[in-house]
Amino acid sequence: MKTVVYKLMICLGVFWGSIVIPLTAWSQSLAVIVNVGNKAEISQNDIKFIYKGQLKAFENGFLALPLNQNNDSDIRKNFLNKVVKATKAQYREYWIRKMFTGKGTPPRVVKGGDKVIKEYVSNNPSMIAYIAASSVDDSVRVVLRID
Repeated sequence: MKTVVYKLMICLGVFWGSIVIPLTAWSQSLAVIVNVGNKAEISQNDIKFIYKGQLKAFENGFLALPLNQNNDSDIRKNFLNKVVKATKAQYREYWIRKMFTGKGTPPRVVKGGDKVIKEYVSNNPSMIAYIAASSVDDSVRVVLRID
């Protein structure tokens, strides 16, 4: 009897972990950031258009250079879902079509997570990126926060 209860507890634990952990990661707050010297007003639609290659500059004249997190990161999935309004597959297909027709190249993918992304953005007034809201510090300016 103890073996059956033990196995049931393990199954419930595995099931609970497979549900709760992804939901927690998926609902992570994120922040869209720019260089502190970039004072442009940037709307959520502007960000969407920048990440789709349809808006090439900020209102202040700075070139808009978007950075993407690693392809398999939860924060990237969250950003694409909530800001770009696309799944990872839809976003990839969108950029494949644009590249095939010669109408653009996708945003650069930066590996190394939030710390590396912040370094890039803090050193270039044209860059825009997204990180976990908990990683924000005074080296970057938040233009949009998504909970």
